[in-house]
Amino acid sequence: MRLVRLASGENVPALGLGTWRMGEARRTRAVEVAAVQTAIEIGNRLIDTADMQQLWSLPAGANCVANQVYYSASERGAEFDLLPWHRDHGVATMAYSPIDQGALARDTTFATVGRRHGVSASSVALAWVLRQPDVIAIPMSASGPHLRENFAAANLELNADDLAQIDAQFPPPKRKRRLATT
Repeated sequence: MRLVRLASGENVPALGLGTWRMGEARRTRAVEVAAVQTAIEIGNRLIDTADMQQLWSLPAGANCVANQVYYSASERGAEFDLLPWHRDHGVATMAYSPIDQGALARDTTFATVGRRHGVSASSVALAWVLRQPDVIAIPMSASGPHLRENFAAANLELNADDLAQIDAQFPPPKRKRRLATT
């Protein structure tokens, strides 16, 4: 598993588990709890918190070593100035919803790239986020098989042709944009 070195010197896994709103619905709670248990069993030690963004508003916010933002190939607004600022200040970017709430799992560009590598479109979307050494991804998964698929994405290396195809479909921002929040 690839690690990200935080400004504190601590190394954390590049892939975590998004858990926002998991456990709220009684009918799915048992399956979701089992998914978290599976994540821990296979080595996951990074579980998200939806309150991370509020940390920036506190007086000691500058002590934060990671910032959680909505970031995926289809929501690239953070690339214009926020990610460079993070890099300049030694702050890790924690990408929540790196598969754009599942939309990229159905995207034809990601499916095409995935076929070339023998993986799913969602694995490619996740690998696209993880290609950056200072970005941590926390995709939500509520099943063991999907968790294993996510962990496999951490070892997928996209080549220049793959990245060019993704950039053609989802171009990087040329100006500041409002960051996605949902």
